[in-house]
Amino acid sequence: MEKFVDLSIKPRNEKTLIEMLSFLRNKLNVSIAGIEYGDLCRRSKELESKTGVKVICIVELKGDTRKDIAKALLNVKKVKGLRVAVASTVDVARYAAIKNDIDVVKLE
Repeated sequence: MEKFVDLSIKPRNEKTLIEMLSFLRNKLNVSIAGIEYGDLCRRSKELESKTGVKVICIVELKGDTRKDIAKALLNVKKVKGLRVAVASTVDVARYAAIKNDIDVVKLE
């Protein structure tokens, strides 16, 4: 079974991220890591070849209303990665849950 770790932090630079991923691979046998979408995430193939850990980009969509979630979803339509909707109400969470483009729903 493959182990997944969600790195909900933004590493300071590529060197730090490579050290973290290498540690996770060598010491904890982690084979998949999720990192916040950004410059480093856009180079995920390069990071995978250096560390042996598959990198998944995580894109957070925050919204207080259904309209906020819909607008955020339109802004990241072409981004490849795991889409996480962070909803502030149950109604918004339900709306996000029925959208096919959203992978995970969190309720704050």
